[in-house]
Amino acid sequence: MHRLTRRILVAITGLLALGVAGPANATLIGDEIMLIVSVNDSPFKTDAAIVGNGVEFDLGYISIDVGASSISFSITDPGVVFPQNLSYTLTDLDWVGMAGEIVAVMAIAFQGTIADIDFSSDSVTYTPNILPGDVEAGPLVSMNLITEHDNDGDDVPGPGTLALFAACLFSLGLARRGGAFDPRPRTAAYRRGR
Repeated sequence: MHRLTRRILVAITGLLALGVAGPANATLIGDEIMLIVSVNDSPFKTDAAIVGNGVEFDLGYISIDVGASSISFSITDPGVVFPQNLSYTLTDLDWVGMAGEIVAVMAIAFQGTIADIDFSSDSVTYTPNILPGDVEAGPLVSMNLITEHDNDGDDVPGPGTLALFAACLFSLGLARRGGAFDPRPRTAAYRRGR
């Protein structure tokens, strides 16, 4: 029975260490962001939205969905002709939960090619390169934002970390007391010496 108890405690401790005790994650969910659509570096449309579930910007021919740390562009009108030097800039990307900045962008193009992706610490600019007649409804490009976060030295343990610490203290208490968690063999010679 004591081996089963030990295995259960080890399994619970491992699950806490892997899943619950991780650091708090920063996210864009809940942040107010700006979209600037430009042709030849001249803005002609700006819009604002709060990042949540679903599409943040629906321009009629293209939709832009911002996730916790990703941006997806999808074609909604396959008859659209993209002008030369068209760009979409998402700015004011402020991380909720922990201050941070964008250090890289990984992108996958589903249609056309990526002419240019530029970024700063709090913005991403995407310039598509799509030939007329080369467009279908569906995903256009998906970007994952690689970020670096600074917690400013405010290292406050989360509830998972405290639960893991409590489980370790509990296990040590059982081991010290003996009983069901005593790792020594139960032999007749051991019992006589006790």
